[in-house]
Amino acid sequence: MMMSAKVGWVALLVAAISGGCKKKDNEGEKESGEPSKTGEPSAKVTTGSGTGSAPVTPEVKALPPPAPPKSKGLEDPANDAKVVAAAKQLIADCGAMLDTSTDNSNLPNQKKSYHSCEKWTAFRETDFGDLDATWVNLTDDPDVKVRAIGVFGLGQEHNWRSDKDLAARVVDGLRREKPPSPIDHNWALVVADISSSAGLDETIKGVAMDPATSMDVKLALFGWWRNPLAFDAIKAAAGTTDPAMMNAVVQGYINHFEEHTEEACAYWADHLETPNATANEYAIGHLTGGWGGNTTGDSESEDYISGGGGGPSSSETKRCSAEQLTKVLDLFAKKFAAGDSDSSMGYALAFIVKDKLTPAPVKAKAVELLKQMVEKVGYYPRGRALTSLVETGDPEMKTYAEKFKDDEELKDTVAELMKPKAE
Repeated sequence: MMMSAKVGWVALLVAAISGGCKKKDNEGEKESGEPSKTGEPSAKVTTGSGTGSAPVTPEVKALPPPAPPKSKGLEDPANDAKVVAAAKQLIADCGAMLDTSTDNSNLPNQKKSYHSCEKWTAFRETDFGDLDATWVNLTDDPDVKVRAIGVFGLGQEHNWRSDKDLAARVVDGLRREKPPSPIDHNWALVVADISSSAGLDETIKGVAMDPATSMDVKLALFGWWRNPLAFDAIKAAAGTTDPAMMNAVVQGYINHFEEHTEEACAYWADHLETPNATANEYAIGHLTGGWGGNTTGDSESEDYISGGGGGPSSSETKRCSAEQLTKVLDLFAKKFAAGDSDSSMGYALAFIVKDKLTPAPVKAKAVELLKQMVEKVGYYPRGRALTSLVETGDPEMKTYAEKFKDDEELKDTVAELMKPKAE
């Protein structure tokens, strides 16, 4: 869910769904900088250049129209009275927040969410019990402020995700939610968690592939629906020239890296420099293993989600090719020469130099680039670059770091790096 201003990679990304803080998991967050597992490369590691032919587009089957709402929304007499009373009070206290602009010049239609209201915390932390049907009913309401509460409630419950009837109503509700909507991204996130046992995988795939589906929904499904069928939707969109869709595809491939290594790496390598800055950053991070997480959000709301994991940083054996990694390093060299201090370079280089599976020539090139960063006075990522070198465990790197013990910009970093490690 998107923030009201662009977040740099050095910032801490917080996951939130409809204002409730949530992370899918933190395996792929960039702060780690190291692979979670190690091993030898398999025969499936790609050796492609990163320039691939246009993908074959899977067939898009038209879905039947979504079913109409099956309840009276908030006013349905079958609803739990406690939820109804709390929801009405929340709307009275905080409903106006959903009409308040975030003043984000990049997203002029972006509004604030319930979590920007101080009364939201009490509602979010209330234990209402297992009331799946009531939350589904709320998503049928004609008022988006009620539907937003219903979507939040669904994110807290689990039984409905394997109940075919309830889950089908949730999917139909998402299909009826027309853009612009401040909740369709969050709604897609709960749809992405529907169990395959509900028998709706093909329907969800159809939603992801439907040209009429909003970009917010596609981004959520591409980035967070880990079902194997999601790959069909991603593959179908891989030939896109739409910068926003490129971002969705770049992030989507991370969930299918193990099964489709060659295609994922080729797509990332071909999308290091697109008109979409976010797509570029994630292509770099995913290809190099610098981070395996995703961050997606709603263009009409301040809600966003970050985290997850996958790709090279989570694999025992799979990596993108030496040629593809070298393509990234060449891009970094160009950026560095132009004075770019983008911290995304640091995360990627840190993984490359510490990863046991990095080919020796690629590692040597990455080490040389990090040394150039360390030795450039006034370049603010110098300390991060030096830390990455020392953390490789190579004794020569500690000796190298000692050369900067009197450097005004690096002496504190050196002192910290020289401290004995706790047993």
